[in-house]
Amino acid sequence: MENRESGTENRPLGRFPVSCLRFPQFLSALLKAFPVRDSLSVEDTVLLPRIRKSGIRDYGKEVEMRRTAGILGVLLLARIASAQTLYSVTSPNQGDDQLRTIDPTTAATLGSVTITLAGKTVLGGNGLAAHPTTGQLWAILKVDPGGKRVLVTINSATGVASQVGGDQPNFAALAFNAAGTLYAVTGDGGAPSETLFTINTMTGVPTQVCALGNGDDGEALAFNPIDGLLYHASGHTGNGDVIFETITSTATDPCTVANIDITNTALVDEEAQALVWWTAQGQFLWKQNHGDGPLFRVTTAGAPTLIGDLDHQAKGLAFAMSVRAAPTMHGTGLALITTALFVLGVWLARRRQPAVGA
Repeated sequence: MENRESGTENRPLGRFPVSCLRFPQFLSALLKAFPVRDSLSVEDTVLLPRIRKSGIRDYGKEVEMRRTAGILGVLLLARIASAQTLYSVTSPNQGDDQLRTIDPTTAATLGSVTITLAGKTVLGGNGLAAHPTTGQLWAILKVDPGGKRVLVTINSATGVASQVGGDQPNFAALAFNAAGTLYAVTGDGGAPSETLFTINTMTGVPTQVCALGNGDDGEALAFNPIDGLLYHASGHTGNGDVIFETITSTATDPCTVANIDITNTALVDEEAQALVWWTAQGQFLWKQNHGDGPLFRVTTAGAPTLIGDLDHQAKGLAFAMSVRAAPTMHGTGLALITTALFVLGVWLARRRQPAVGA
């Protein structure tokens, strides 16, 4: 059930969708799931030796306060990590070298930085994706000299791109799956056309996987982490020409796909340009039209809701952690921050309890 006022989707706590819930809602649900108790459970007794040494009389409340401090520390990190920003790159057809940030609820452009690549002139982008673990932005850029397409990473704060692979096929869209495998699809002008590839993110070398073929001009690709499937949109105008499908298997050539019926919806009115999964809504964002045009929210069943019109021809969309909201933290750094928050919470909890004999 969708909460229409807040724009969030209510889901069971057991699925732990931190990014799908507002912080107060999630905190309330968590506290209901872990109520404060007056007595100790068996698993709590692991903390007793340290608690006794601290001279605190009320063991039960101390255990609960320490547990709550730890939970709040994790929640704080989850809240920071869920602050994602929608980015776009613009089609070379518009001759635009900007990386834009977009409000996904209104389609308004919030800001932009110029994409630069050493020794090259950036003409535009033909695909954008964010790595599922690091949040790093990856893109296919069209550059001069030569008008070639190259695979790059982009610093979202500065716009500085670093080339990973050169002279790519005519890729028209990018998408990562949950394991960090980078997929790309060629456009009608590619050789072969409308074909799915994987790209090695260490070397930039593409490997052909299987042919797609449905739809006409325009290619878009996105990964749904809920069902674990790639979704493909293609086509220019009209029923039967514009298609939306899941790629259910890449073990055969052509790929095995399942059609999603979008007949007589607004999605068939113009070319599919870009597609991305919006975790907070549990739906896709679909950019339509060759120029400034509609941005839709689209369910996995193909039902569109118009959000608004973009002011540029987005040929790639990606959600990634905003550098301004919080620095990207992973591995050891994230573990240290988590530990520090937990220790701080325990220290504050201990100060709230009177010592024995006080």
